[in-house]
Amino acid sequence: MRPNLALTLALLVVVAVGCEAQDRQELNAWLLREYQDPAMNNAIIRQHTLFPYHFVADSAELTELGHRDLDLLATHFAVNTGQLNIRRGDAPGKLYALRVQRVKELLAQAGVAVDRIRIDDDLPGGDGMPSEQVVKILQGGTGAKPKTSTYMSSGGSAAHSAGESSADTTRAKGDSK
Repeated sequence: MRPNLALTLALLVVVAVGCEAQDRQELNAWLLREYQDPAMNNAIIRQHTLFPYHFVADSAELTELGHRDLDLLATHFAVNTGQLNIRRGDAPGKLYALRVQRVKELLAQAGVAVDRIRIDDDLPGGDGMPSEQVVKILQGGTGAKPKTSTYMSSGGSAAHSAGESSADTTRAKGDSK
C-alpha cells in the first residue's frame, strides 16, 4: 500500500507544480496586457491616424486592425474634438474618397458627431513633412535648399550631408582650405 501512496503523493506534487506554473504564466500574460494596453491605446489616440494598412487592399473596408484602432478613436472622439488623419498613400482619389466616407459612416454609427472632428490626409501627431516632399526637396524639385550638417563617420573622419562640398568637410575636420 505504501508504494501507491508515494506514487499518489508524487503525482499530486507534479500536478500542483504544473498548475502553479500555468497560473503564473496566465498571471504574467494578464499583467503584461494590463500594462501594454493603456500605453498602446494612448499611442493610437496620440497618433490619431489611419494608414493604408488599416484598409483591405484596394478597398474602403477596414481590416481587423483598422476596426480596432477606429473603435478606440471613436471612443475618444465621442467626447473630444480633434483631428483624424487618414493617410492616402498611393490610393487613387476615388478610393481615398470612399475610405474617408466609410470611416465617417463608422464614426457616426459609433455615436461620434463627425462635424466635431476634422478629417485630413495629414501626418500622425501633428506638424511634419511627408517623405515624398523630402525626396522632392532633396532632388531640387521645389527650389528649397536642403539643410546640411557635418557629422563624424564611424571611421572617425568627418562626413557631410546633402548640399556640402568636400571643402566643407575638410574645414569640418580642422584642416585649412
